[in-house]
Amino acid sequence: MSAQTIHFSYGSNIWKDQMKARCPSSRFIGVARLPGWRWIIHTYGYANLVASPPDHVYGFLYELSPEDERILDTYEGVPRDYHKEILPVEIIKRAGEVLKDRDTIDALIYIDSETVEDGNIRQEYISRLNLASKDGVQEGIPNEYFKKYWQRFVPPEDADLDGDKKLVVDFSFGSNLWKKQMQERCPNSRWRGVGLLRDWRWFINARGYANIIPSKGDHVYGFLYELDAEDEAVLDRYEGVPNSYEKQVHRVEIINGEARGQLVAGKRFLDVSVYVDVLRLENGTIKEEYIHRMNLAIEDALKEGIPKEYIEKYFRPFLEYGLKYYSKTK
Repeated sequence: MSAQTIHFSYGSNIWKDQMKARCPSSRFIGVARLPGWRWIIHTYGYANLVASPPDHVYGFLYELSPEDERILDTYEGVPRDYHKEILPVEIIKRAGEVLKDRDTIDALIYIDSETVEDGNIRQEYISRLNLASKDGVQEGIPNEYFKKYWQRFVPPEDADLDGDKKLVVDFSFGSNLWKKQMQERCPNSRWRGVGLLRDWRWFINARGYANIIPSKGDHVYGFLYELDAEDEAVLDRYEGVPNSYEKQVHRVEIINGEARGQLVAGKRFLDVSVYVDVLRLENGTIKEEYIHRMNLAIEDALKEGIPKEYIEKYFRPFLEYGLKYYSKTK
């Protein structure tokens, strides 16, 4: 029989249902405390640990098979997002024979030693941590621990988040691929990488601007921008929400950059905000003023790794038709 690994989970995997879904053969075997470390939400929006002698971190202990450990490595983004350490933890509660007659045990822990500054929690992570804290308290982790360390980062499920703390990732597929335009429109926005939305198709609609439509076998590349609430409101006005476009949430694959998402089978995915015109779904003629902005957008897109073949297949036919159309009308 292959050796089992003892894993110390301190974040959303304290939520037992999530851990069981990710690692089906894992077993909860107890509660432990890691002295000399402090729990934070780091600048990428997820749980992390930083060395801090006066503090301590509570977590669940799980027994993992080699296959479970491999799966968890993928979810945790080893070695890009987190690395693995073996550290001694103090056993607080035993829930099986594995920990019988032991006061400490060496456990596998996932830590990001490079991202150690406090940050703002990801929106999608809030509900998972709230469920984790409920399971934690039920298994004996002191409620005071969650109040002291978690509460300043994790709002209750029904809390109204302060506008300056809310961050949204926008998937821009049109002229906002031109970074200068995006920076001028949304000064606090941060470029986070390139995303890929599968089974959608890019086109110019009847209004003369970029749009996307579901289309099996096609795909759309876009830039990922992190927005605060103020920038999001500004972008809503530029995009004409709700008359010209509506906001939808879609899952994209992260192709490159600093954006972080859920790892599945070695690929990273992220839920993003996308502006879609659901009313005007027929091809149209590009607005004359939009041609210049799209050409600048194409330059930035190519610099950041969006394939030239994609530009030639989806963008160029609309731009070339527009140039011919306007040359005839002058």
